[in-house]
Amino acid sequence: MGVRTVLTAPLAGYFVPFFGQDWVWRLDNGVTFLMLPAFYWFFALSFPRQVHFRIGTFVSAVCVLTAGFTIAAGSAVGEAALKGFEVLALLVMAYLLVSVVRALVARETGSWLALVGGLLSVTATTHDILIDNLLITGINLIPLALWDSFCVCQEHWHRGFKSHIAVLRMRRRRYCASTSISNLRCMSEPKNFVRR
Repeated sequence: MGVRTVLTAPLAGYFVPFFGQDWVWRLDNGVTFLMLPAFYWFFALSFPRQVHFRIGTFVSAVCVLTAGFTIAAGSAVGEAALKGFEVLALLVMAYLLVSVVRALVARETGSWLALVGGLLSVTATTHDILIDNLLITGINLIPLALWDSFCVCQEHWHRGFKSHIAVLRMRRRRYCASTSISNLRCMSEPKNFVRR
């Protein structure tokens, strides 16, 4: 997200003398394609029962290949690929919003925060697509909206991380109890590792 922010106006003008306009556009298109898989996997890992990993693998493969091809082939190819990518992005974001609404109905933790963050991102993406197609004027909002979306969902992510640590601790206790030399291995645990 930070790289794309630097590669769009008004900051892009500072990098043109170093890389050239063509490379700034190539990198901007490539980074834009890579933002969609990051957005998808954030929601897939937050709500694994609602968001399918197979779709994420497909979206990631398409976006990574398109980003690589765009950077290698040039900015003209990137602009053409961007039109197809915009359709893919809108479809993926609609799917993610439906998945988050399903999580909200299932009363999954953090789903209402994810819905707010998702709506911010979808609104900004739609805004930027309208700008790219010269239907409205303004600045690119995608990096700002994705950042806001991640910040809104941070509480859910933090709770998930804490529960993951609890699972790791439970597995460690089971492992120590099941080994014949458990005393030697468990004595080497860090002091902040809680055993009960």
